[in-house]
Amino acid sequence: MAVLQQIAVPLLAVNDTFLTVVEVNFNQKAAVKKGDIVMVFETSKTTYEVIAEADGFIKLMCEAGNDYAVNDIVAEIYSSADTSNSSSFKG
Repeated sequence: MAVLQQIAVPLLAVNDTFLTVVEVNFNQKAAVKKGDIVMVFETSKTTYEVIAEADGFIKLMCEAGNDYAVNDIVAEIYSSADTSNSSSFKG
């Protein structure tokens, strides 16, 4: 199984070093399609929608309502539903 996309917390404003995941639109290992809104981040001033770049299966490493540092990997899209269990995230 190949990683098709890594979703990292984006740097949207110099003063926002942590962003909040306010919405997660898929369950663990769910199928996603290219163009789907996977999740939504919120900063002190705006929201940012994360779009799937490929068809695949989502591995979540985050939860809605929690803050994550810029560049943290919070999800990955794999080519198959048999994603690795190596994540420390248990959600």
